[in-house]
Amino acid sequence: MQPNQKFTDQQFLELYNKGNDRQIAEILHVSTEAIKNRRYRLGLMPKNPRSNSNPTLTHKKLKESNRRSIRRQNQKPERKASKRAYNKNYRKRPEVKAKIKANMKAREQTPKRKAWKKAYMKNYNSRPEIKAKKKAQQQTPERKAQRKAARWRKHHQTIDV
Repeated sequence: MQPNQKFTDQQFLELYNKGNDRQIAEILHVSTEAIKNRRYRLGLMPKNPRSNSNPTLTHKKLKESNRRSIRRQNQKPERKASKRAYNKNYRKRPEVKAKIKANMKAREQTPKRKAWKKAYMKNYNSRPEIKAKKKAQQQTPERKAQRKAARWRKHHQTIDV
């Protein structure tokens, strides 16, 4: 018996012939789900198949469903890996990127968002460390004139051919 098992297959098979899943679960002090799983794993038919779910469940159909389940379990890691690879760069796809950008732009233009941003920036700019940083970044009139002249030269530059 494995460490995580509450009962052996032999104990289950002895009780299987004596009653249904609920009765077996009560005797072994486990859940009915544990009994169903063990019965399914051993390939045994339920004693009282429900009339509304699948009344024509046969041994052959049960074996086929077991095979399908095993096949599905064996494919899962591959499917998960391919799915992860597909979703990994989801936001980087051009059509998705454009959609996200459009949604962000639309969100920024709402009055509620504008009001929030204005209030946030007012609070942010009033902090002393931010004021000091902005003051340090401010340009002197001489530096402004130098930058303006450099931009004018660059714009009016003539190209010699």
